[in-house]
Amino acid sequence: MSVYNSSSVCYAVPAAGQEELIFVYEPYPYDMNGFQKEDTFNVYLITEGGGTLETEHMVLSLSEGSLFFLFPNTLYKVRFRKGTKLFYIRSCGERLVEEVRAAGITETRFAFEAGAGTAEKWKNAYEEVRHCTKPAFLLKGLLYETIAHSDAEAGEEGQTVLLNDARSLREAIRDYIQGHLSEPDLSLKTIADVFHFHYHYASGLFKKMNGTTFSSFVRQARMEKACELFRETSLNIRSVAENVGYDNQLYFNKIFRKTYGISPSEYRAGILKKDPYAACYPEHI
Repeated sequence: MSVYNSSSVCYAVPAAGQEELIFVYEPYPYDMNGFQKEDTFNVYLITEGGGTLETEHMVLSLSEGSLFFLFPNTLYKVRFRKGTKLFYIRSCGERLVEEVRAAGITETRFAFEAGAGTAEKWKNAYEEVRHCTKPAFLLKGLLYETIAHSDAEAGEEGQTVLLNDARSLREAIRDYIQGHLSEPDLSLKTIADVFHFHYHYASGLFKKMNGTTFSSFVRQARMEKACELFRETSLNIRSVAENVGYDNQLYFNKIFRKTYGISPSEYRAGILKKDPYAACYPEHI
């Protein structure tokens, strides 16, 4: 009977020098409510589903094929989407950590996309490890092959190659917002649904990543986009309002004046006079 089934199974492999490797298939990974750290070295491979990995310095989006390395005493928090399945290799010694560092993987360069076919190789290794005479060599060989066929060597030295097309979760969310500003119903619930978060978790995470609330961020993004449209197109005020998610022109006018201290028509008049009111230039979001 295959050990790769619907239950979590740990397989401990004693290795030379008192080091121990543990190979785990986890079909029901649990979410962490707060940050934690472990004194072991762990390598994770997401085979189905995804979620988010948060450290002290960044938040990364996890998906099928995500490969990440957590070094001893690293503070981290992971949240998984429903249906996520993963493998991980845990080392209780220092030898594997030293060997992985020698391959260029560090605490600041630790998250990658695994190469094609990696998940199948890990599944096969999970079957084989019970029967081979040197399981530690099998697991280390699997790990080195995984590193070699991932994008772990794609970035510059000391630079983390982030998951999901080398973009952090923060950037991915911002890109989504920028691409959907014209939708009046763009909301925090939309973000929570798209990125598979609980609503209240998404609210706190967004403020932590951006230093402001979702509604304030979107309002500012819409105003800056409106200024861009006024400068670069001949759209009338109603059309600009609709293009940035306001189906009520009067409300758009009110928010614009509250943000910049002038009305949209005054701003448009200033453009025609080649005086575009510097206060309306888009700033870095």
